[in-house]
Amino acid sequence: MSKSLHRISGFTWMALLFMACMSLTALGQSQSVKVSGKVTDQSDGNALPGVNIIIKGTSLGTVTNSEGNYQLDVASDAILVFSSIGYSTQEIELNGQTTLNVSMDLDVRQLDELVVVGYQTQKKRELTGAIASVNTRELEKIASVSTTQGIQGLIAGVDVVNTSGSPGSDPSILVRGITTINNGNGPLFIVDGVWTNSYYANPNDVESITVLKDAAAAAIYGSRAAAGVIIVKTKRGTKKKPTFEFNTFRKIDRLAKKLELANASEYIQILKLAHDNAGSTYPDFVQAYENNPGDFADTDWQDAYYRNASEDNYHLSFSGGAENVNFRVSGYYSKTTGLKIDTEAERMGLRINTDLKVGKLTIGESINLGHTTSEVSAGTGFADMYQITNISPLIPVYDPNNEGGFGGAPVGLGFNDASNQVGQNMLKDNERKWYDVVASIYADMEILKGLNYKIQGSVDFGNYYQYDYTPTYEMGVFDRSDVASLSEERSNDLNWMVEQTLKYFKSFGDHNISALAGFSVNEYTYRGLSGSGNRFENNDLRTLGSAQENLSASSSTNRVAGRSFFGSLSYNFQEKYLVTANIRRDGSSKFDNKHGVFPSVSVGWWLSEENFFAPLTSVVSGVKLRASYGEIGNNIIGSYAYIPSLGIDQGAVNYPFGTDGSIDIGTSILELPSFNIEWESTRTKGIGADFFVLNNQLEFSLDVFNKLTTGILDAQLLSGSTGINTEPTGNVGELETKGWELSATYKNYKGAFNFEIGANVSHSKATMLKFAKEGEERWDGPSKLYAGGQVGEFWLYEENGIFKSQEEVDQWNEVNGYRNDAGDWIPLQPFAEAGDVRFVDQNGDGILNTDDRVHRGSGTPDILLGLNLLASYKNFDLAANFYGTFGNNTYNYARRQLQRMDNTWNYGRDGLNSWTPDNPNTDIPRAVIGDPNGNNRESTRYLEKGSYLRLNNLQIGYSLPKDLLSKIGVQKVRVYVGGTRLFTITKYEGYDPATTGGILHGRGVDYANYPLPRSFTFGLQASF
Repeated sequence: MSKSLHRISGFTWMALLFMACMSLTALGQSQSVKVSGKVTDQSDGNALPGVNIIIKGTSLGTVTNSEGNYQLDVASDAILVFSSIGYSTQEIELNGQTTLNVSMDLDVRQLDELVVVGYQTQKKRELTGAIASVNTRELEKIASVSTTQGIQGLIAGVDVVNTSGSPGSDPSILVRGITTINNGNGPLFIVDGVWTNSYYANPNDVESITVLKDAAAAAIYGSRAAAGVIIVKTKRGTKKKPTFEFNTFRKIDRLAKKLELANASEYIQILKLAHDNAGSTYPDFVQAYENNPGDFADTDWQDAYYRNASEDNYHLSFSGGAENVNFRVSGYYSKTTGLKIDTEAERMGLRINTDLKVGKLTIGESINLGHTTSEVSAGTGFADMYQITNISPLIPVYDPNNEGGFGGAPVGLGFNDASNQVGQNMLKDNERKWYDVVASIYADMEILKGLNYKIQGSVDFGNYYQYDYTPTYEMGVFDRSDVASLSEERSNDLNWMVEQTLKYFKSFGDHNISALAGFSVNEYTYRGLSGSGNRFENNDLRTLGSAQENLSASSSTNRVAGRSFFGSLSYNFQEKYLVTANIRRDGSSKFDNKHGVFPSVSVGWWLSEENFFAPLTSVVSGVKLRASYGEIGNNIIGSYAYIPSLGIDQGAVNYPFGTDGSIDIGTSILELPSFNIEWESTRTKGIGADFFVLNNQLEFSLDVFNKLTTGILDAQLLSGSTGINTEPTGNVGELETKGWELSATYKNYKGAFNFEIGANVSHSKATMLKFAKEGEERWDGPSKLYAGGQVGEFWLYEENGIFKSQEEVDQWNEVNGYRNDAGDWIPLQPFAEAGDVRFVDQNGDGILNTDDRVHRGSGTPDILLGLNLLASYKNFDLAANFYGTFGNNTYNYARRQLQRMDNTWNYGRDGLNSWTPDNPNTDIPRAVIGDPNGNNRESTRYLEKGSYLRLNNLQIGYSLPKDLLSKIGVQKVRVYVGGTRLFTITKYEGYDPATTGGILHGRGVDYANYPLPRSFTFGLQASF
């Protein structure tokens, strides 16, 4: 298999789609008369520049100039549509007029906007749960192929956690913090009614995003909604002349920061000091280097491994419709090269949305086809970024004398075993491919006025392929492959669902009722196959059939089924007093107690509609109070846990029978069944308030919540006498998350300069209340999870400075230590010398051990902050997004690796400032081979402030004048420049404070994570 990824180019792929769409329509022209006029603000009579004026049913039109004037050639019976952000849209029939002046009202009806919620839509003013919508105008100004990455900082309480900057990777998302200690912390994504994954929605195809944050709103979706629901609705065709939209951008990515590593001469200087302090002899390469430095390299391994990268993205759509039919077809292609050498990703996709109405029946479908290919970093058993920091600068990147052509540690000179990661990536082939089909079809029938029946079927099919080939090569004495190896893996998974709903709406007088009842059934199936083999005739024969040794194959399968009944009832009186109740009964094949019932209720009160509030409405135009309670289940565990697991052909249980010595295959129990397990249950309580001020120009919301998860599915206590190592699962844990959210938006769309400013702040903390085993502790490096503690706590040895002299060491050990049974004094740090780290004996027992670890900081932020700005002046526009976390710490394993100075790996440049008798006042401990004092243990010296504020996105655009474009039949042309992660304010010394070790108790641990790049973007948007 070729190392390169063979693909049709993005331009060719888009051109094919463009030609296919062109065959569907032809643009026409109509005879016209000239009409002119002026558009003004009704409130003050001022001229309104930049108002869009479109001939209804076409994409033709113009825009008012700086004085609010316009002129347009139209048919005498045309209908003109006047629209501007912040103002109510008006449609006016000409009826032969040639002069038409228009006054536009501020749009104060935003509370009547429809928001997509559970299986239906509601007016914004009728919402009672904690529901937030993404401003897709902001999403459109973020050049990205990832919808999840684009929403970072846009919604209060939604935490977008980046665990890697690898090409093609998507971040993890937390809605209102941690929900469980298992795998159920990611929200449920629903794209056009299909329960699926976030990356199936390209940002250019997204029409709306709604986040259901509390159980009262999400309970209608049941088992997979415990951690919130994100509903994505993609764009569909409209009743207008067919329209093409084309979007493209190019990004240039750079590594935002480099670590300070020692060069060749500095490395030798620190290494000699470490050996001198240990009283050991130098490795042979030290003398060889000092005799002739020219025989050795002086490699900057960061420059060799990291590179300037790029991303090219193309998106084309074609849409249109008539009175009873609409369609939209779109396709995209993107290619991203990674910051790390020889890593890349390609994505391509096709989406088709259509709707057809025949009488009272509406039918339609959404089809999404996707394909992703990526080349990932080669695995070496050690993080690749550590390999880059550890390998000696004396080793060259390339060596033509070695098989494969890459350098490594020469024989007999005493070099360390760090690997040449550049060679690893270039020689090994590590390819991943995904093929996806996500499709749904629906039929919606109006049975009676206000009563609708809908049935929808959906499939989510995925095919995954993994290919890993290691050729024969030599990169020095420690890193060689004498026998080539190949492994391949293929898997298919299919998730299908059928949902049926009855919806009813009725208004009578001041009373409004909305009801929904539904039934769904779904099934998930998986089948995987893998094979591997070693030793090939040469490095070009890369098929398993060519393997000569250790051929093996394995397969696995899984099936999960579910069935649910659900219902919802909403009632309001005068749209002032609001109540919504949901209930869902879920059944899952994962449990022997298969069914769980999950109810919720929420209420709202428009306080501002009361008579006593009338004197305040001139300033405060609206106040709504909300309260909610709900329960949701979680079944994110393995299948068949209630059935004992059997092991076949386990060696020790095979047994010979008969006289011929043949071996019969034995079977043994590997895992006991988990009887009587049932759903995890998450109960959420919350209160909130929404305020609308200055004629709805200023809007802000406040929410406070409490989320309690009981019956967490976790390992139960099992006696060792059973002889079984794997503990069965039980409902044994409890976790509580508390928090609050505050968001505010101010809009000013008057005159030539328009802007919108948004800010959101949120806080959440999760506390583990109960484990199965009393006193149980779970460690992830420096992080500890235990009953009574918060998720993300760091427990570390406490550093108390550095011994400046041997006298300080002796004084410390005279008073810190213990007497053994023989009466001998055992000092606390018996191997400490001047220049070593002083550690605190927290419990005073005179012994320095894990009991002396103390809680110091947390990887979980206290505060999440998002700041957003949209602004425009005439044809220019600007979008900016800031994002930050505050109050969190990061444990810098990379710095720990560079400052250990206890072996022959490379060092950080700050090792030049390590303790010596001539440099006693430093904060860097002495370099010493072997580290007898344990200076490098997990202590507070490597704990740093992880807070940061980042300019996440900046974009400046210019739209060509519409009166110019209308002459050539083009609706819109916009060019823009921008950047992502342009600057970061932080005290963190690692690569990137935003990449973290995970979302649970390992959060905030920087295991040399793949940093996010700094990007510069150039783009074009056009429609015609």
